[in-house]
Amino acid sequence: CIAKLLFVTTLLILLLIILYSVKRKETQFTFDSFDNVTGSSYKIIPNTIHYIMFGSSSLNFISFLSVISAIKIQQGNVWIHCDCSELSGYYWSLVVSLSSLSRVPVKVSFMRRPTHVYGQPLSSVYHSSDVARIQVLMESGGIYLDTDMVVLQPLDQFLHYEMVVGWPYKEYFGNQIMIGHPKARFLQKYLESYRRYLPREWYYNGGQVPTEQILTRLPHLVHRVPELFGVHNLVDRLYGSGQWVAWRRYHAVHLLSRHHVDPGELNETTVRQYNRPFGEIARWLLYQVRPTLDVERGTWVE
Repeated sequence: CIAKLLFVTTLLILLLIILYSVKRKETQFTFDSFDNVTGSSYKIIPNTIHYIMFGSSSLNFISFLSVISAIKIQQGNVWIHCDCSELSGYYWSLVVSLSSLSRVPVKVSFMRRPTHVYGQPLSSVYHSSDVARIQVLMESGGIYLDTDMVVLQPLDQFLHYEMVVGWPYKEYFGNQIMIGHPKARFLQKYLESYRRYLPREWYYNGGQVPTEQILTRLPHLVHRVPELFGVHNLVDRLYGSGQWVAWRRYHAVHLLSRHHVDPGELNETTVRQYNRPFGEIARWLLYQVRPTLDVERGTWVE
């Protein structure tokens, strides 16, 4: 009996030593010599999709499309960071049922809206979201998506890099989608760049500064995706009258829901007759990628 107790105790001690060693290696790990062109042979970024929602406790049609694209296409754990205790409404109920049917977890995580950055008051909920998305990735890593980004192809190939951004040539990078390891060097520098915060400038700290002062000088910190993250201005392509079949090549696309000319009240029913590329994308997500939506019953069909 004593010998058995000694054996178990020895095993526990060895296990604790191993756990301590692993934890220490994780703490000491850096990306100093990492190659963001070739990446790692294995995934180093968790397949977790993060959204930030401040000032709202329900989904609209566009954010609904975004979340179901993450569930259907990316099939990773979805975390909605919200300054509310829970979400509600028709679209949220559809997300919950899709999550259950697809066995893809979707969780609401309370997050207090940042009001200051380095002691400086943030001027809008949009700037609060800009800061929060950096903080979330630095805390747990994964895939950050704006609520008007839709995933069109699985993003797994990008989980092998330290940091991945959509950075069109001769333009600022787009923070509407960011894929990163929590220890990514770019994230720390990005957050620190807010020490000089200009509250009246819409995209100065969000896109201009990180592009001009970090990415242009240190491009090796990220894996660059020039086009296929769809963060450049695609208003005319998405909402114009011409065809745009190239969207099928994209990994993701920014729907520019706050910037395009309002196409009117679009929802899962009226989008059936919306004869624009955006309508084609929405119908594909709703009615072609399984599970598909049965509008009349308000259910999903495998």
